[in-house]
Amino acid sequence: MEIETLDAAIDEQDLVDLFDKWWSIWPTGQKQAKKDALRAWLKVFKKDPGIPTHDWKDFAENVLIQALKDQCNWRKKIFDKYPTPEDRKKHDIFVARLPMPATWLNAGRWADAVQKLPTDVAEKTHVSVHCCECPSPAAITVENEHFCAWHWTKRFNRDHLKLLADSLNQLGLKQQDGESREAWCERCRQFAIGSRWGRVIAQ
Repeated sequence: MEIETLDAAIDEQDLVDLFDKWWSIWPTGQKQAKKDALRAWLKVFKKDPGIPTHDWKDFAENVLIQALKDQCNWRKKIFDKYPTPEDRKKHDIFVARLPMPATWLNAGRWADAVQKLPTDVAEKTHVSVHCCECPSPAAITVENEHFCAWHWTKRFNRDHLKLLADSLNQLGLKQQDGESREAWCERCRQFAIGSRWGRVIAQ
């Protein structure tokens, strides 16, 4: 194995350790011809490979290893979402078979661009939406307007709100003049905790 043709600045054991890290990323069924893959790996780092000597480790970790991670992650997300060929065909998704590891290296497949995921597979960034009437998080959407549970009830379910208000009045929990809604809610919560109902919940 022509290790002597490696640049003297490249640490042989570190390079083999990085190969093992790269090898571990391959899906189990694709771990084939490891010796051939190691030869191909070393060949990438032979003298005058177009890789600056001082950057060989960075190239191994942030190009070769990262590229394989990205490609395998893309495949996993596709197969998780569309497990059968019929599912993938229906959504116009074609996933080519991974090449042999040695072929991946010899053909420079680390330069292959990772395709964008279909919209319904891509991870969606969570965007918090606030109630249109207050800063509280929205819980209900009606005709593109967002409401917290309180303001939805106030606008669309006033019968329930009146029933709730009557019950609170009977318990002596009517909102007091100048009392904020947050303070009123906290007072009601403390009452519930101290009541028989609250003690049952706590148990």
